[in-house]
Amino acid sequence: MSTEAYISISLQVFGILVSIIIILFLRIFKIRKSYLDFLYTQFVMCNVLLQTCNVLSWLFDRKDDFASMLIAHISTFLMYALSYLLIGTFCRYFFTFLKEKNGVFGKEIIFARVTLIVSEVLVVLSLFTGIYYRIDAYNIYSRGNFYWLSGLMGILLVLAPTSALFKNWKRFSGNERFSFLLYISAPFIALIYTVVTGKAFPLHIVTTVVVIGIYVFIQSEQTQLYFEKELELEKTRSAMIIAQIQPHFLYNSLLSIKQLCDTEPKKAAVALEHFSYYLRGNLDSLSNTSLIEFEKEFEYVEDYLFLEKMRFEDRLQIEYNIQYEDFLIPTLTLQTIVENAVRHGVMKKKEGGTIRISVEKIKNQVCVSVEDTGVGYDVNQSLDDGQTHIGIRNVKQRILAECNGNVIIESKKGEGTKVKLYIPLKGN
Repeated sequence: MSTEAYISISLQVFGILVSIIIILFLRIFKIRKSYLDFLYTQFVMCNVLLQTCNVLSWLFDRKDDFASMLIAHISTFLMYALSYLLIGTFCRYFFTFLKEKNGVFGKEIIFARVTLIVSEVLVVLSLFTGIYYRIDAYNIYSRGNFYWLSGLMGILLVLAPTSALFKNWKRFSGNERFSFLLYISAPFIALIYTVVTGKAFPLHIVTTVVVIGIYVFIQSEQTQLYFEKELELEKTRSAMIIAQIQPHFLYNSLLSIKQLCDTEPKKAAVALEHFSYYLRGNLDSLSNTSLIEFEKEFEYVEDYLFLEKMRFEDRLQIEYNIQYEDFLIPTLTLQTIVENAVRHGVMKKKEGGTIRISVEKIKNQVCVSVEDTGVGYDVNQSLDDGQTHIGIRNVKQRILAECNGNVIIESKKGEGTKVKLYIPLKGN
């Protein structure tokens, strides 16, 4: 075996190992996978198959037993076919990425599809005509008279994403421009080298470089999205806390306590204690970025409901059914739901209504339910109160982002509303 063969096999084996490691990393460490991740995984797997076929074609070349000849014929055919499929998979990844940016690429994607089909048809024809390659009776591989055409078809296929990249240049960030320019230009140059010299040697290096490059690009994108998400969550949490400290509620609570001071000073002292706990809980949440024990969150809710009960008396009835408490919850999420149930549910009725809070463990998750017998609303329509809508939306975002939970709202006009928070116990 020649020195070129040893070097080529070594580079291809390296590419296979790197690709497999990347696939394992994506499968094991990436929790939420997008369609782009799926396409990238296809691209990497295609590279593994391509490099494997390359290695097999080198290893079984010039061996004239039946098994070796069969493997050499199959691996060589797949090597050519997978080369175009690899570029086609990259095109699909690129166009999907561009679609998320509302890019324009209608003609380019049609051109890529047609070129890919023609390329694969020519590979099949080469089996019978030898235009790209031949394998003789002694299992010796040699290039055909139109081998250069195989490289040219690859160049044409790469032109599709190249055109789309420059057409939508302004839609990409600086980092995205540099990355995709590298991923497109490297194979483009390697293919030109193949057409001119007749050697496919650089392509083995380029495919592995592109695989690694896109993985680094994905990781950097994920890191950026993570920090943006953290910032958004911080803004959401701060907005929720500020919204919880309602001036009207504070004023009404203090006014009720003031009136009790004259008539029932002992009751006023108890009310003031609950008010201070409620206020301290909300202010403490400004510096608390982690999940808190449900018992603590429930204490804030009890303090709030005590003050509202003191104000509305018989118009507000409260029922508890707490069967499970050993779990964590994002701060102020339950309180937000309860406050909405009071302010926009039962208190919208002249006669008032009932708030029922229940907690139960269902298999590997906890269901926290807040039900009211208030006015209800159509869940398919936007709420009239913008702050209420924002509050519920923020709760949904935080439950999903901070503990991978879910929020389900059931409501009917004139009958009331039930909000269920589903919080997984795994890792809680």
